[in-house]
Amino acid sequence: MFFFAPTSAADRYLTAGGEHVSDAAYDGLHPNALGEYQLAQAFSRTLVADFRMGRTELAIPTTIPRRPTPSPTNVKATPAPNGILVTWDVVYGAFQYEIRERIAGSGGWLFKCPSSNRHDTDICLKGQRWEYQVRASGGDTIKSPWSPIVSAVADPKTLPAPPRINTHATADGLRISWEPYAVEDGVDRYGVLTWDADIPGAYPSVVGINGSGGEIRGLIRGHRYGVSVRTWTAAGGGYPGGGNSVMVGYGRPSVPQGLEVIVLDRTTVELRWRADPAAAGYRIWVLRTGDILGHFPRQVAYNYIEHGSAAHPAARALLKDLNPSVWSYKYSVSAYNGDDRSKRAEWVVAPSSLPNSDVIITEADSLHITLAGPRDASSH
Repeated sequence: MFFFAPTSAADRYLTAGGEHVSDAAYDGLHPNALGEYQLAQAFSRTLVADFRMGRTELAIPTTIPRRPTPSPTNVKATPAPNGILVTWDVVYGAFQYEIRERIAGSGGWLFKCPSSNRHDTDICLKGQRWEYQVRASGGDTIKSPWSPIVSAVADPKTLPAPPRINTHATADGLRISWEPYAVEDGVDRYGVLTWDADIPGAYPSVVGINGSGGEIRGLIRGHRYGVSVRTWTAAGGGYPGGGNSVMVGYGRPSVPQGLEVIVLDRTTVELRWRADPAAAGYRIWVLRTGDILGHFPRQVAYNYIEHGSAAHPAARALLKDLNPSVWSYKYSVSAYNGDDRSKRAEWVVAPSSLPNSDVIITEADSLHITLAGPRDASSH
């Protein structure tokens, strides 16, 4: 049987703690053990005063017992058709659970907060070993100890992302296409994930599409969106494959202008150029000089890239480990918006000297060597 308290009961709860109302919430909003007693007291007060049910309202104990949060037991990780399934026994009274996972041998953990006693790792590769620990949560400050580590090796039965994913920005979204699998592969649909890269913490949205592509609408003009696709079968969603990011509302970007090379040390440079508002991203190119391989420009990985903005119009990228030295290469940049690409900028070379520096070497207070001023690159 359910009782619905009138508004007056809710008002009484909101004022029940007076200036200490936050003491009744474990996160400033949701009730802790004291808050649950106060809610129950407000309901009992309404039942007595307004419905003549009972004679006295519920009394709140002077000492509120701490919510029991034992560590979860029977934690198991097992391979599943969609990846790895982790389960554990329910902890009575837990608000939720916290689980941390990582690829075995890696340093950091990934954290999730499931509300039930189950967790699926469905974005993993065949042969990867994943490790897990689980703990119960009774609020922001009440946590159980972590369970012992359990692990499993992924053996997914899912299909990888479809090949040849192509993206193009539209006025309010994007068009996307790919090469679909054959009918006998048993594909149910393709899940297109988009996320706003210009809003920190933006949660991805997913649209299911049958066939070889479609159009996503309702995105924010002038925002950069990441795009990836997952193939769904009866086994679940496969590992996602990425398409090029898009800048919604823009077309093909222009050739990057104002490219310059700043030498940081013998094997490290920073590239800077004027950002293009139509560019969703950039590709960095190097051309080895002085040998036959120099005829084939190659795209290189980079440690970071800043796309630039109206307030900071310079885009930047850092290139490390340019062996044997930064003077052995030419550098260029191209821009893209989805699969609409610009041509490469004109090749540039690193300046012939390192930046000014003052280096003092001291050994046992007996040797003092000072190097200052520009250093010719040919001497290094």
